[in-house]
Amino acid sequence: MKWLLAAGVSIIVFIATVYEWPNMSPKMKKEKIVFVALSALGWCLSISIIFFPDILSLNDIIEFIYKPFLNFFNIS
Repeated sequence: MKWLLAAGVSIIVFIATVYEWPNMSPKMKKEKIVFVALSALGWCLSISIIFFPDILSLNDIIEFIYKPFLNFFNIS
């Protein structure tokens, strides 16, 4: 079932790329780079959430990073 979801996400990203790419002129190199980068980032995050649903949230990661500082400065 996870592979079907991953295939669905991949198809959606592919369709969005096929739809948007012809609308960008050849002069829009920076926009194309940003489009590819954001699409790839979104695709990677979606696939990682599909296969690893118990992944830490951003809030948990920030708390893990700053917890030693809070303990060092005795901030509750």
